[in-house]
Amino acid sequence: MFTKSDLVKMQQTMRKKYPQFRGFQLHRLKDFLNQYGQEIDCDMVLKKKNTNSPYEIICLVDTRVGVNHTMSRERRRKLSKSGGAKRRRIKEKYHYDNVFNRVHGYLILEDKSHCEDIPEEKKVISLSLICRSYYSNMRGVGNILMDSMIGLSKEKGYTDIILEVANEYAGADDESDEEESDDEEESDEEYSEDDEYYSDEEPMISSINQDIIDRVSREFIRKIMRLNDTVAYFNISEDYITDIITSYMDDEYEYEDYEWDFEEIDFEEIGEYQYGGFWYHKGKQSQIELYRFYEKFGFKEDFRVHYVWKAYTTDPFPSMILSL
Repeated sequence: MFTKSDLVKMQQTMRKKYPQFRGFQLHRLKDFLNQYGQEIDCDMVLKKKNTNSPYEIICLVDTRVGVNHTMSRERRRKLSKSGGAKRRRIKEKYHYDNVFNRVHGYLILEDKSHCEDIPEEKKVISLSLICRSYYSNMRGVGNILMDSMIGLSKEKGYTDIILEVANEYAGADDESDEEESDDEEESDEEYSEDDEYYSDEEPMISSINQDIIDRVSREFIRKIMRLNDTVAYFNISEDYITDIITSYMDDEYEYEDYEWDFEEIDFEEIGEYQYGGFWYHKGKQSQIELYRFYEKFGFKEDFRVHYVWKAYTTDPFPSMILSL
């Protein structure tokens, strides 16, 4: 989808607009794993170029020399007073000894050329997930990632970027992803082109890559954690992220066709579980700040992405589009 040179060119443009990110680089996930492979210390056999998976994962990586963590001065002061076990937990989340803490944010993008109902004249890319790491101490991570995505998509000739505003209300079931976390214990403190890992062969890739898939999934999932008082919640399910990372790492993809019954949709009287219904509005309101964040970059809601293009599942999440 995007080449390493595409990202290098884009980060040079972004440095002018976001000078506070001097020393940060945009990396495709595979390039990040390649560069820091010795520190990660996991077996991996990754194809140099994916031909089946429609996903691209782009990371914003702190490559500055002499910077070793993401802790604020206040957190560093409290760390010095903490006991050994607590110090180890905090360092695992903030210190660059865990090389994944260098990733301050990431994008997951999906090429939608496999969607049969999108008009032929359209070349569409979907923003599956944008994440500013909960543990990042940098302001503007979401902004630089959004601008980078828009710039890269334009350069590659995409006509539109689409997305869904995920939430816990408008999905197919009532289960919540909220759960208590070890971070609750810290509530009083936190809240008041080397080809070494590339191969064109594909023998048993899934089993070879399972350890690194598990590691990346675990690290990426914890970055999306947010807090409601002292309770951790995750607006995206663990399976959702793990499935995408597996597809990306193993270059596998199986398109899932969802059943749509338009004859039962009455646009004059929307059902409570349909797009525009009660649960749609409740879910939209729960993520209104995120919704407005997308609007700031020019995205507009368009129900046709959901009903006509059938670009996503039948879950009635608000769908938005940015025409490039």
